[in-house]
Amino acid sequence: MSRRRAYAAGAAVLAVATVAVLAAAGPGGTVPDMFQIQATYRDGHVTISFADASGGTTRTIVEILGMEETFHRTYGAGGFEERIPFPGPPRYGWGAHPVIFDIRHDTLGDLRIKTEIRDAGEPPAPLLLER
Repeated sequence: MSRRRAYAAGAAVLAVATVAVLAAAGPGGTVPDMFQIQATYRDGHVTISFADASGGTTRTIVEILGMEETFHRTYGAGGFEERIPFPGPPRYGWGAHPVIFDIRHDTLGDLRIKTEIRDAGEPPAPLLLER
């Protein structure tokens, strides 16, 4: 199989998986409606916040990649807000520091949501969903 076909097949699988995750939320709302996630930078700190409107989250693991030492923390049920010291806006943009949320949910199962840090006052980054 050529590389182009392999990439096209991979993209199709990813698109189907994303639609399946979005549909999995059921009639109560979509996955993005269930989770309020923000990652903002201000004055030398990144603030990560997470809330689950459905109340079904039993565990959340958060990682910020690309740092000298990867930030990694596990939280129990419910939401949280964490303020993490960060030396300054990155030279190569916030895309070099993705924020990963590994979520265990009562009805949705295991989900992974990726986003990026944004400067305070900017619109939030899009959420990328995986199952």
